[in-house]
Amino acid sequence: MTPAPEPGFVSLSGRPRLARGAVRDVYAHPDRDDRLIKTLRTRKREAFENRTGPLAALRRRATLGLSTGFLREYRAYLRTVHRASERGCAVPLAMVCEVVRTDRGPGQVVEKVTDGEGGLAVRLRALRAREGGLDAAQVAALNAFVALVYRLGVNAPDIGSNNIVWDGAAGRFVLIDGFGEQTLVPFREWLPVLNRRRIDARLAAMGQGDGLRWDARARRFERV
Repeated sequence: MTPAPEPGFVSLSGRPRLARGAVRDVYAHPDRDDRLIKTLRTRKREAFENRTGPLAALRRRATLGLSTGFLREYRAYLRTVHRASERGCAVPLAMVCEVVRTDRGPGQVVEKVTDGEGGLAVRLRALRAREGGLDAAQVAALNAFVALVYRLGVNAPDIGSNNIVWDGAAGRFVLIDGFGEQTLVPFREWLPVLNRRRIDARLAAMGQGDGLRWDARARRFERV
């Protein structure tokens, strides 16, 4: 008799990869059109498991390994949702949901942000590269997104044009990854000024070329 599948187990075998990051791959959720699943890349997992030496062995036994990234993002998402609930404002992050077992290891289920027509949302970098760049309404939406990031103290050390996407259904910008404390000691969580300085630097780097200019004093973008 064939054993019944484990409840909640998700098979991704044979399914096309929708996107690839430095550490994770992204797949469509087989049972939810509005969800994606992020898994750790096979080569990254194998490299982690095959490292030699006492420190590598300790990390495998005593930590979550590469899956720590899932926990980091969930903590940042939960903190942002809590603050948004207290202050009565929107959450500028894609929703982070549960963690499931897959045939590619642990998988993080996240919101599928779309272009409004069922496809994946377009990255800010691609929007800026189009002829004409962002229109006035999108620049206003981008500044509304930036204002939320600062107001909620989102810990987003890797914020940039490649992980900010245009939610075509909602008409707003959303950060899909690159958030969460990356250091062993969470200095940017303890000292908000450090977090703001990091975001200042990242947004200033974004505000160069491709039709946008960053106003550091006002902390907003201008269309040029």
